[in-house]
Amino acid sequence: MKKMFLLGLMFFSILFITGCQSTPKTMGLNAVGSLEQLKSIVKSAGNQWYYGPVAGVDMENGAEGDVRSETKTSKTNVQVEGIDEGDIVKVDQNRIYQIFGNRLVVTSIDGAMTTLLNETLEDEKDRYTYFSELYITEDYLVVLGYSYQYFAFDIEGDLIATDAIGLWGYYGTSATAVWVYDIDTLAKVKTFNVPGYLNTTRLIDDQLYLISTSYINMYNEEIDPRPVYEIDGQKLVPEYDEIYYHGDLQAQVFNNITTIELSGNLDLTYDIFLGNFSWGTIYVSHQSIYFASYEYSYDEETGYQETGKLIAFDFVNEGVVFGGFITYKGYVINQFAIDEYDGYVRMVTTEGWGDTVKNRLYVFEKTEVEGTRTLTQVSLLDEGIGKPRERVFSVRFFETEATVVTFEQVDPFYMIDLSNPLEPTIAAALEIPGFSLYQHRWNDDTVLGIGYETSENRTIGIKLSLYDVTNPETLAELGTPLVLMNSENSWQYGEALYNHKAILFDIENNYFGFSVYKSYFTEYKYYNLNEYMIFKVDLAAEQSITVDKVITHKDYYTAIENDYWYYTPYSIERAVYVGDFLYVISSGAITKHDIQNDFNQVDVIQF
Repeated sequence: MKKMFLLGLMFFSILFITGCQSTPKTMGLNAVGSLEQLKSIVKSAGNQWYYGPVAGVDMENGAEGDVRSETKTSKTNVQVEGIDEGDIVKVDQNRIYQIFGNRLVVTSIDGAMTTLLNETLEDEKDRYTYFSELYITEDYLVVLGYSYQYFAFDIEGDLIATDAIGLWGYYGTSATAVWVYDIDTLAKVKTFNVPGYLNTTRLIDDQLYLISTSYINMYNEEIDPRPVYEIDGQKLVPEYDEIYYHGDLQAQVFNNITTIELSGNLDLTYDIFLGNFSWGTIYVSHQSIYFASYEYSYDEETGYQETGKLIAFDFVNEGVVFGGFITYKGYVINQFAIDEYDGYVRMVTTEGWGDTVKNRLYVFEKTEVEGTRTLTQVSLLDEGIGKPRERVFSVRFFETEATVVTFEQVDPFYMIDLSNPLEPTIAAALEIPGFSLYQHRWNDDTVLGIGYETSENRTIGIKLSLYDVTNPETLAELGTPLVLMNSENSWQYGEALYNHKAILFDIENNYFGFSVYKSYFTEYKYYNLNEYMIFKVDLAAEQSITVDKVITHKDYYTAIENDYWYYTPYSIERAVYVGDFLYVISSGAITKHDIQNDFNQVDVIQF
């Protein structure tokens, strides 16, 4: 007898199709078609995610722009070049755009820094929205956030005023708010509300992709269960034959993939797929979008199992179409553990804990079998990645190579040769203390690792290492790694350890930087400090990474002692560069620094 426990399976849907389409987008998918069929599918899946009731559905459907120059300007650190990812700060040649705590600030950096916009964003009276992500294009500034709307209902299940007496309870619906501003005038020109909780976004050229998950309401048969879109307040409801499902997935939620065309008329298109409740890992290449999820189960004969599912959606001239499906063993730690190159999909997974740990590298190929697109496993490397008990901590693919870090007590750094995708091999391994949580290709021959130094299986400081991967036979750390040691009874932490977008790279000028939080304990007090640290890289030096500059904004915050603070509006979150100047950004200030003059500060603006 088998007992199945679902912990974390995510699956997402077919993406939008624009215009006429010569390539069938189903190819293995089925349309729901009707309310009765939706009920049947949901019931057969044993859906436990019934939330309701929901609101009824209406079936009816500043300033002159800066002159932009061609100046070297930093971009958000992303996984795939040419595919942007949303972040709290964006920059162009003349402006810095930032969103902190629902406060949207736009600062002109053309000459002396001046504030063009400083506005606290507020949604409708009965809707609570928390903005957290930005994009910029040639024409638009886009602000995205999580939106929640409350409803009250009585013992009969009828919706009533939220200030009524004798309520049975409260209910809320989640959505993703997308506010679009004209990039020149900074006037809001369009608003979208996309159903569900936002999982991730990507921007490719002028196509903004939003992936969200919304609950299926089966509480009240009088209420339409379909997800609802809003465009400038006008509701849009998909037809049942626009909702798809896959026979191998449970129908617990609507997985909504929305595309907003950030040019012309700001069109919105969508596709919806019935899938599992929890989301997993999403990877986007220039060819496809991949969704990886896993299911945790127990079998009395084989014990605990982690089974993953991978679905692909391919970009074609007409839009995006279903690209295949396959199962695998283990768990994908993050988006960097998936990669597409030269027609093959490569993926690293880790499974189990303690003595049961197993790490694998899969290679898949897209094929078509009897009119159905599928993913086919063409090779598997399941021996030698990690010593016993070591799980995968970071992965980075680079063309025909992959570097993998595993850890339990030491950090084996592996080079894997993928030049023959049908026969991947471990080319070299290096054992060193500590582990890397993020890897970045500094150049063709060098990998930067950002993680922790360890001692006796505990972290003792942030560790920055460079690895020479020119030749597997000479794999080695390049110079001496830099370790930012914790003080006694203290810790250090940086967003860069889990969010690659928090790191600024200027490889041409041989530096990178990120914000670090530090704690200090003394006999009398507990201290915290936030610093933005700039690290210089010299591949020829014995100390290959050094601290080049430390910048703080604490001098602008006078409400508390200078040496005692944790989070304030002057905690630095990001830095960007434009031309010869570095701009260090907190929600309370931006300081301007001369890159060519030891990063000395030359200007400041406070909000």
